[in-house]
Amino acid sequence: MAKTEPNWTAIEVPYRGGIISVRQIARAFDVTLSRLQKHAKKNGWTRNLAPRVREATKKRLAENTLVVLGDLDTDLAQSQGLQGAKEEGS
Repeated sequence: MAKTEPNWTAIEVPYRGGIISVRQIARAFDVTLSRLQKHAKKNGWTRNLAPRVREATKKRLAENTLVVLGDLDTDLAQSQGLQGAKEEGS
């Protein structure tokens, strides 16, 4: 029995959306990764990766903010400790 042709119209939507990986799309639509990539290239499909980049940027920014805040807490605790020691020695 011959395999049916993939529904390329349905595949194009998540491909162009850029939210999930090409590998996940291929798996979901039971198409090989290479076949999907060749079809996309042949038909001029492009991926909108802005949502993924935006999410990665937000995540990285949040992680960096936590690091900076942690450093500020440490610096504050150290300076208060030094301030307390100076006041006791006076």
